[in-house]
Amino acid sequence: MSYKQMKEENVRKILRLPVNFRKELNEAFGLFLSNPLQRYPNTEETPQIERDLFQNQIQSVNLKTILRALGYEPRRDELKKLLMYVDSSDQIDIFQFLLIMIKKMELPDTKEELLKAFRLFDKLDTGYIGIEEMKALSAECGYKFNDAEINQMIEEGDRDQDGLINEEEFLRVMKRGK
Repeated sequence: MSYKQMKEENVRKILRLPVNFRKELNEAFGLFLSNPLQRYPNTEETPQIERDLFQNQIQSVNLKTILRALGYEPRRDELKKLLMYVDSSDQIDIFQFLLIMIKKMELPDTKEELLKAFRLFDKLDTGYIGIEEMKALSAECGYKFNDAEINQMIEEGDRDQDGLINEEEFLRVMKRGK
């Protein structure tokens, strides 16, 4: 695969991220730039700020802080691998950062990370995820699922058939999906 083909494939990967998630990643990246960033307009457009961020870079030492702010707990060896993935050691731009985030999402999660994700869904701390929690978090992440699609997701993971997903069921579904 040529460099141009690789770059085009990486751009396609980035464009497949939900717009709201890309906005969140752009804002997290922007916090570590020396120049303050403009705010996003309240539209569904592709984040325009990415074009401006291509000219700016952050220190790679800030990557760990950004990942932790986004809910990840990266280990030192994992950070090194992510930086090697984008061929960088001291500075990264927004394109490299978005590729790192895509790669991070592709890596298998630890049980601890999966339980943190479960707790994001289980906002009332009931120990279960129901249809309302799934709808709320899906919308927050920029996904538009209807009730039937969400019910189907719950049914696929609901082994005890109580209409809810508990921690054990969530872990089983997440590990199966990787």
